[in-house]
Amino acid sequence: MESTYGHRHHDETAAREWFSQALERTLARGGTVVIPSFIEWLRPAPPPSTVYLVHGEPEGSEALRDRIDRELGWTAVVPRSGERVLIR
Repeated sequence: MESTYGHRHHDETAAREWFSQALERTLARGGTVVIPSFIEWLRPAPPPSTVYLVHGEPEGSEALRDRIDRELGWTAVVPRSGERVLIR
C-alpha cells in the first residue's frame, strides 16, 4: 500500500489490517466511508470513453463526476434513475 503522506511507503500487511478494521467499525456503526484517493487510483488507468457513476447519493456522484472531468479530463456521467446505456 502506498501513501502520499510524506511520500513514505508503509507496511502493506499492517496498513491493510488497520484499514479493514476501520471500515468494519465504521460500517457497523452505520457510518459512511469516504475514500478521497479514488482519483489517484484511477489516474494510471487508460482513459475510458466514458465513466458511468451509478452508486451513491446524487450530490456526491456529481461532485466525483466533476473531479474526474477536471483532474483527469475524462468524460464522466451520472445517469438518471432508470436510465439505460448501451455499452459496446
